[in-house]
Amino acid sequence: MNRSFLITFLLFWITPLSAARPQPAPFNPSKEKVVIMRTSVLRINALIDQKLAQEKLPYNSPMNDFLFARRVYVDLTGTIPTYEELVNFANDERPRKRTYLVNKLLASEGYVSHTFNYFANLLRIQTKIADKELGAELFMGWLKDSIHQDKPYNRLVYEMVSSSGSIQENPATGYHLRDKDMKLDHVAFMTKIFLAKDIACAQCHDHPSDDWTQKQYYAFASYLGELEIGKGQDLKKQKDRKMMFAEKEKLFHHPRFS
Repeated sequence: MNRSFLITFLLFWITPLSAARPQPAPFNPSKEKVVIMRTSVLRINALIDQKLAQEKLPYNSPMNDFLFARRVYVDLTGTIPTYEELVNFANDERPRKRTYLVNKLLASEGYVSHTFNYFANLLRIQTKIADKELGAELFMGWLKDSIHQDKPYNRLVYEMVSSSGSIQENPATGYHLRDKDMKLDHVAFMTKIFLAKDIACAQCHDHPSDDWTQKQYYAFASYLGELEIGKGQDLKKQKDRKMMFAEKEKLFHHPRFS
């Protein structure tokens, strides 16, 4: 059994969310992207109009420049703008200054740092001394570089889920190494993060409020059952290096389903 089905299954759900973020200025998207963005905006506006009409609520008044700048800074960099930044933005007379500000922040180190912190928390990255041998710093560096490159979400997830080899050569393996001694828990974390499905209960018993059964949990876990962590033949003299490799025919078994 291999991991190709698991990867395909995950990407089936992830791909719709995989559009790359807007690139830094100058802002010059292709006609196709413009159509996609306009279609998305119209769809969102229609949903908002529908909800406001249902609830009989009035529209909010237009947002002024100061409030817009503050919200965008907090959203994209996790910080509030300085007084000077607010004044400069308010005095900017360009008709598309809000677009330029968004692109400027997306190209900033503040955005990289803020987005990295979000993913580091989501992926439960640890930097304590015990994890140094597993190359947590290499994985963190790879993640930051991916954000710098504006790597699409589906590509980012694919590289983590399908990763193999040494973390020195392929830092994305740090995703699997994080849960090296908790393979069954790793399955629950993976589905919760990438599929928005909390199936942890099914590890011990049939899920009480969802369709997941314990048998399905172990069947799903078997796609990761072939993952092993060990030393490659060329790494005998390098005890601090770890490798992620596949050991075929290694499945998870539970006495209840034997």
